[in-house]
Amino acid sequence: RRMIKVTILMPVYNGSRYLQRSIGSLTAQTYTDWELVALDDESTDDSLSVLKQLAAADKRIKIMSKLNDGKGNTARNISIMSKEAEGDYIFYMSQDDYLSADLLQNAVSRAEETGAEIVIPDMLLANADGSTEQAKGSFAPDGDYSTLLSGEEAFAACIDFSIHGFALIHRRLMFAADCDTSYFDSDEYNTRVQYLRANKTAFCHGTFFYYQGNAEAMTKKFAPKQFQRLNTALMLGKKAEQEKMKKEVMAKMRRWQMQVYLNVLMLLFNNAANMSRAEYKEAVKRFRQFEHGVRFGGYRRSTLKGFGMYEKALAMVYFACGTCRHLSLLHSAYKRLKR
Repeated sequence: RRMIKVTILMPVYNGSRYLQRSIGSLTAQTYTDWELVALDDESTDDSLSVLKQLAAADKRIKIMSKLNDGKGNTARNISIMSKEAEGDYIFYMSQDDYLSADLLQNAVSRAEETGAEIVIPDMLLANADGSTEQAKGSFAPDGDYSTLLSGEEAFAACIDFSIHGFALIHRRLMFAADCDTSYFDSDEYNTRVQYLRANKTAFCHGTFFYYQGNAEAMTKKFAPKQFQRLNTALMLGKKAEQEKMKKEVMAKMRRWQMQVYLNVLMLLFNNAANMSRAEYKEAVKRFRQFEHGVRFGGYRRSTLKGFGMYEKALAMVYFACGTCRHLSLLHSAYKRLKR
């Protein structure tokens, strides 16, 4: 294996309008020992020709192609790109994200200083008009960049996004044999398990710009596969149970699981009328798996912490009945009242 320090992974689908900026932010890096593996997912715009043009100008850019299966599965794309990735560390980014010029330099230096297998840079949300905003977990905890987290500490912090998931990650973790690829958001599960398994997680300056301005992005539109989030949340809870996590970590996990359940429930209520019968049945199956698989037991009171009145009411019905899927009429009335 040729020794390259960092491989950037970037799946591409109809992203030609963003590629000059995103890949331009790589070629502008002060750190030069990197390669980009770009996976074209059968784009119907000129993404592939833009990639070829950029690759002709910079030999560090490798292009892969795959047939589009309509599943938009990030974890599976990472698995495909792993076959070409030669770096000791891996950094994942979407086609519309971009980096400050010092990000890789700072992240690699920090990894070498601390021996940490994961290094997290700053992250800002970038809007279409060029403005940026902070999110939860945008910076190092309490602004202290000397912080080092153990596996369990990092796992606990990433449950509710107190730390974000766009990080320089050692290939041992990124390409572990048991990475899950079952669901469209399996990468959410894998990233959290990577934090758990890392020897330590460190922080560095340099900014990852997480682009929010793409109206066509998968995260912006309803699709029936979004109900798979229930399966991922269920798996993460099981993982925390297997690892015998402390009570306060389990309390955080249960609160996050309930939040996912309620968010996905809103999708069901708001979109049920436009779903086919088969799609609706599949969604209900996923809800049932979650409802049978998660035990809120001694965590009910702590689960409600930080919830609004409406969320609290729904969660309390869930605790009493083991579900709140039957409340769609109540939800319609609530929506009308809010207007």
